[in-house]
Formats: sequence, C-alpha cells, structure tokens
Amino acid sequence: METLEILGTLMAAAFTLMVYSFLYKENKAYRFAEHVFIGLAVAHSTVISSKYVWDTAFTPLITKGDTFWILSILVGLLYVFFFSKKYFWIYRIPVSTVVGTGIGLGMAGLLRSQFIDQIIGTIGLPDPKATWISGSYYINVVLIAIGTIGTLFFFIFTMEQKGPLLYASQVGRWTMMIAFGAAFGFTVMARMSLLIGRLQFLLDYPAGVAWYSIPVAIVVVAAVALMERGKGKKA
Repeated sequence: METLEILGTLMAAAFTLMVYSFLYKENKAYRFAEHVFIGLAVAHSTVISSKYVWDTAFTPLITKGDTFWILSILVGLLYVFFFSKKYFWIYRIPVSTVVGTGIGLGMAGLLRSQFIDQIIGTIGLPDPKATWISGSYYINVVLIAIGTIGTLFFFIFTMEQKGPLLYASQVGRWTMMIAFGAAFGFTVMARMSLLIGRLQFLLDYPAGVAWYSIPVAIVVVAAVALMERGKGKKA
C-alpha cells in the first residue's frame, strides 16, 4: 500500500475517532473535526456550484452564442450586494426569485407525490389478482384505510370529540404514534448502519492498516484529556 494512501486512511480514522469522542462529551477534538468537515463541505459545494454555473451558463453563451443566459448571469451577480449595507436591498431580488421558483417547483412535486398519489393509494381499488393466501395485500388496504380515516377524524376541532368520533380519533392517534415510531426507528437504523460502516473501516481495512488506528486512537484520547485538563486548570 502506498504511503499517501496509508496517511489518508490514518487521517480518516483520526477524524472518525474525533467525531465519536462526542459520545464522551463535547471537546475540542470534536469541534476541530466538525469545523474541518464544514469547511470541506463548503469548499466542495462552492467548486461544484461554480462548475455547474460555468457548464450551464457560460459555456453555451461562449460556444453557442445563447445570449439569453446573460440575464441569468446578471441576476446571479446581484448576490454580491449581500456585502453592501447601502445596496443590500438589491440582494433580495435574486433571493426572492430563487425562493419563489423553488417553492413553485417544490409544490408541484409535493402535490403529486404526497397528496394525489397518497389519495390514489388509499382509495384505489384492490388488486384483483391478490388473494388472502398469496399475501397480506387486502389486510394492508384495510389497515391503511382505517388509519387514514382515523387520522383525519383526529384533526376535527370544530366538534366535541365524544362517542364514535372519540373512538375514531383515538384510532388516528395510535396510527400517528405507530407512524412516528416507525420513522424514528428507520432513522436510528440508518445511523447505526453508518456506525457499523465506520467500525468496519477501522477494523477490517486491508493490509493491516487497522492496527495503525490503535496508536491514532491513543493520541486522540490523550490530546482530548490534555486539552480538558488544561481547561480545568484555567477555570
């Protein structure tokens, strides 16, 4: 394995351990890794955005003579007025344009994916090919319909919830609790998969690099302890 690859692996292991040192408590090593990550993310986003603007706007303008891109470039240059106190109001023009366009496009996508498709999936007719023996299709249809109707009844605030309305709203409450619990469970599973991936990186890396992570871990822990000790003496 090349020396640069080994150094890169050791740096990745060191930053991984710095980040997970937050499990002990917040410390300077964690903040250092956090700041480096944010700086790299901003730099990467800047480079990608600059390349996208160059390939999308400047290249067609220079090579193909598409002059309508001049308007987009001029509107984008108005962002510079963010650094001017006197002409800061000009900065609001591109911001409002981008926000308005983004909201319009987002609403169009959300309206179809999270509203129309959800209604179709809820009230759609069952699959005639599905059977009770081959799967739980009909059970899912019934449960989704009951949960959806109960959730809608839960948000009826113009009437006192008593009698049948009370029971329906309780069904909606349990449905939302199950949905929120499932969403939280998926989030925890995603975070655990990231943790398992980092542990596999530290322990199963080829050519014995994983053993180099042990002295790196010792150095990180010692540095955190010394910094916290120095902080305690100053206090």
